[in-house]
Amino acid sequence: MSKKLIAVAAAAALALTGLVGIAPANAAITVTYKVANNAGTDDTANTYATSALATAGSAAIDVPANNTLEYTATSARSSLMKVTVTTVSGDAVTATATGAKIVDEATDDDNDYTSANGSTTFSKTATTTSVEFYVFATSTANASLAVSKGGNTETVWFKSNAGSAYNVSVTAPKTVTDAYPTTKNVVVKVTDVFGNLIKTGTPVTVEVAGSGSAVETATPAYSSTLLGHATSIKAAAAGNFGLSVKITTAPDDVDGLADAVDTYFTTVGSADLAAQVTALTAQVAALTADYNALAKKYNKKVKKSKRVALK
Repeated sequence: MSKKLIAVAAAAALALTGLVGIAPANAAITVTYKVANNAGTDDTANTYATSALATAGSAAIDVPANNTLEYTATSARSSLMKVTVTTVSGDAVTATATGAKIVDEATDDDNDYTSANGSTTFSKTATTTSVEFYVFATSTANASLAVSKGGNTETVWFKSNAGSAYNVSVTAPKTVTDAYPTTKNVVVKVTDVFGNLIKTGTPVTVEVAGSGSAVETATPAYSSTLLGHATSIKAAAAGNFGLSVKITTAPDDVDGLADAVDTYFTTVGSADLAAQVTALTAQVAALTADYNALAKKYNKKVKKSKRVALK
């Protein structure tokens, strides 16, 4: 073997020796996700989806309805999802949230985070065997988190649960008759403090007063067709009556967020159906008489073949 070939072989062997012990760039990433519940344990069952969008409540976290981010054993609501990435010192960990935000630590008595805190991105160089951070969302829409380390990325999807009833907006008729309509005519959209639609339970009460008015269901259920808690109102006597809607358990205003809109009131006009029929019949009779009078005058001025029939 020539000296040149020997030198090349030696250089190659040295290069291979230098590569021994180097972890592959695409080594698997290990990430765990946990939520503190009010029993004081970490919930790892039925948590996060890695291949499809999550179902409602899949992460068992709630929106921060009291405007405080919480990861505590004593809280009835846990609004933070804890993310732990297994590392070695020197690893660079990054994360990107879509539809959610990231904070680098949970709240405590001296450092209370609110829904205004957080960022959609996170980065940290590990100094120990793990990197921890927390994720939250104010919306109940699908959210995702992509965690990256060493050229690998893991993405999970999750949803938060809505808070309690905080705001109402109402669609109601201007006038009604003495019969309930086939399609419910009062629709109440109930939302939490962040505007998330509440579809469960019967959080509102609908009341009417005056002119023989009545409400079909005072504590209406959610209608998936009308996209709100729906009921109907009617009135048996002509006049006006009051319609009021309120959140059954009045919420307290949340510090740092807009005040609750927990009541609604309007005046609705009413007339009994028989009176309406009588009035319309009289109008038809008057119009018929007018037509016949004009037709008679017309018929006197034209040939018989062009005369019109009377009503």
